[in-house]
Amino acid sequence: MGSIKRNDSNPPGWGSTLWNFARDTVNISARAVSVFASDYIMGRSLTPIMVRNGICMANFMPEESLSTINTINRVLIRPKTMIQTTFNFNDEQTANSIAPVLEEFQFRYLLQQLALRDIPQALLNRHFPDNHYDLNTVSIKVLRALVTALIFTGLHFQYADCENGGGFDTFLGSLIYSSLIEVGESAVFTATLHLLWNQLTPSLDRLLYSA
Repeated sequence: MGSIKRNDSNPPGWGSTLWNFARDTVNISARAVSVFASDYIMGRSLTPIMVRNGICMANFMPEESLSTINTINRVLIRPKTMIQTTFNFNDEQTANSIAPVLEEFQFRYLLQQLALRDIPQALLNRHFPDNHYDLNTVSIKVLRALVTALIFTGLHFQYADCENGGGFDTFLGSLIYSSLIEVGESAVFTATLHLLWNQLTPSLDRLLYSA
């Protein structure tokens, strides 16, 4: 008797589809919570030590750079201002919901993935096809994550003095998000983390540190 062959080309049933969706959702949520917790614990543990020792980002930023930073920031915040005006969001709603998504698009996608990786790689492949330059080696990935985090922190100079945490929280979070991009996560995932950070951190701080 001939055996019945299973047709693997048929799409999975609804039960299997829902199970896969639930499993993926749980995995993504678990990763997001673990990254958020690590970021929060490290930031709240290390920031006071850095500030007490005067290791603040503002101490390493030349005053001559502030006018350039302000000019760049005015360009970067235009989309946020337009959305805020169009939908009549207040400053808190904008900071907690709009800014994280826009910043991840600007820094993790446009800067890190396009300007520092994809476009240079495409140019190298086009003009030096026989040299096989690879911009995805471990050392270049580490450097790209660091550069992105430093630029992000520098453009958030309002948090860089010792009175406002020395910029360490900003740098640490940005470095974590940039590192996630380099190991294959998407800017959508880092935007989700950034949203969680902006929305949950103030409440956690009040809960844990208010007297």
